[in-house]
Amino acid sequence: MKFVPVILFLCFMLGSASAISSQEAKDFLTSESHFLDEGQSIEILPNFPVQYNKEKFWVAVIITEESPSGFLAVKYSAKEISLNKTVNNELFRTVYVLRSLKDYKEKNFAVWVFASSNKTFFQTLNSATSGSGSVYYNLGNISDELKTSESKTLTNEMSAILSEMSSKAFTLEGKTDKIIKAENDFVNTTDTAQTDALKEKYDSFFPLLEEINSLRQDYETKTVELKTLISKSDKTAGEKQQLIVLANSPQEFQKLDSIAKNSSDLYQGIQSIYAKAISNVSTWVGNVDSMKKRNDAYNLLYSDDSDLYKKTKNYFSKLNELVKFILDEKNRPYWKEYDKIDSMQSNWNKAELNFKQKKYDNVQTFALKAKNDAVTIFNAGFVQQGSDIQNLIIYIAVGLIVLLIVLMVFKNRNKIFPSPTQAQKEQEIIPYGWQKS
Repeated sequence: MKFVPVILFLCFMLGSASAISSQEAKDFLTSESHFLDEGQSIEILPNFPVQYNKEKFWVAVIITEESPSGFLAVKYSAKEISLNKTVNNELFRTVYVLRSLKDYKEKNFAVWVFASSNKTFFQTLNSATSGSGSVYYNLGNISDELKTSESKTLTNEMSAILSEMSSKAFTLEGKTDKIIKAENDFVNTTDTAQTDALKEKYDSFFPLLEEINSLRQDYETKTVELKTLISKSDKTAGEKQQLIVLANSPQEFQKLDSIAKNSSDLYQGIQSIYAKAISNVSTWVGNVDSMKKRNDAYNLLYSDDSDLYKKTKNYFSKLNELVKFILDEKNRPYWKEYDKIDSMQSNWNKAELNFKQKKYDNVQTFALKAKNDAVTIFNAGFVQQGSDIQNLIIYIAVGLIVLLIVLMVFKNRNKIFPSPTQAQKEQEIIPYGWQKS
């Protein structure tokens, strides 16, 4: 048993060693792979792994022209992107909501309802509208002073409203406290399960706030009616004034109205954030497939390929370098499989063009054709240049001999092929020469 702590510690250390940091995840996406288009960058926010069903991921926000345009999730345990659509759906939606709520709260910080001060306010409102509050006492005094069935009915109705408001204020106090904690947990230890749980808390808070504010409005309306009854009573002017003051609404009502008005806009903004997350998440998830295809296409064209390295007998590991070598003007004319060069070059050009046009499915088709031609050309090798040179020397030698013969014949053409006149002159000269001798 004494070895159990040691074993647990070693397991923890091994688990920690296998995890990658946020910087490693960022390097993987920006410099070690090719999922991103030119000009795109990423931000990893939050700067800690996001959890889905106890599995952790680094979630990167893709920035295009300074605006968020998508997401990629990197596994916490390895340099590998998540391709699971269900997982990505939850991760991307969660991080979008997290980022958007953070920005939205910062812009509306002055009126953000979920603050400790508002929790205290709802507690105070609960006390002010409770049966033990001074307002109830004041309503009772007014009813006793007016001594009419109408005033009694009205003050009873107002007391009932206050009772209901007190109950709702108590509930709002508790909900405010829970939302403050939930928001902090969501920001500091993000789990995809928190996304909808937080929305449920928002959805239960804002309608209740609207209800209590509606009760406030009803109470304010009845307050006007009660003051009218007081002003029409047979009380003296001084007594009326005192009773009208007693009929005033609790001072907390003014702040409640302000909170409710601000919260109406806040709730619409929060609902909009969640709605955009739902409407866009399928596109974000679908884009992962396209980015995966881009990375695969790039690797096929420009990255190390173990299959190519093996097929070229450990000479070339990158297709673009092999194609460049074959097309080099110093090499191109001398390949045995010269007839395949045009086909290879055509398929290679089409592969690069489709890559630029983001038609990644076509890239693989043309790249593999170019690869097959390139391997065939390279493995066939060059023509036997030594034999060709020997043949060329022979041809030149024969040509020179023939040319020499032609020149000699031309030079001695009169001797070899004398004309009739020349032959006659020679015959005439010979006798005379003999006679002179």
